[in-house]
Amino acid sequence: MKYTKGSVFPYTEEQLRRDNHNTSFPRNALLNENVRADYGIEEVAETPIPIKKGYNAVQGEVSVVDGKKVETWNLVLKDVGEVTSDDIIDVRPNPPEAHSSVEVTPELIDGEWKRAWTYKQLFGVEARRTVYGPLIDQIEFITENGLEAWQTKVAEIKARYPKV
Repeated sequence: MKYTKGSVFPYTEEQLRRDNHNTSFPRNALLNENVRADYGIEEVAETPIPIKKGYNAVQGEVSVVDGKKVETWNLVLKDVGEVTSDDIIDVRPNPPEAHSSVEVTPELIDGEWKRAWTYKQLFGVEARRTVYGPLIDQIEFITENGLEAWQTKVAEIKARYPKV
């Protein structure tokens, strides 16, 4: 439970003691309904803090719902400098053949931080390595299709991407 006094929210027991330094209060004074009534302090129901990628939850004004005071939260978009990898939605499409990808600064798209990528054209041996694929994929291709089929595929790749 949280408390408010006038426009001060959240109002704490420390503030109560500071505002009334000549008064002796029992422990957990704000839990006492009589103390709250005597000093104009009202209960405010806590609400869960909302969580959304790319946003900070900022405590809002106290509002009244069904005759009871409740705390509110506002979601505020993070600045690009505050964005962490957990806030970013990765939208990397498959790169074109014989290209490498490079991550660039996150972009705000439709209210969400998204990781953008640029692609760099590869040439020669570098392009061949990318098109051949990982070694495990090469072995799988040979196992399923035979060595001659792999040699044919390699010849096609070499023809498309000659050494520079």
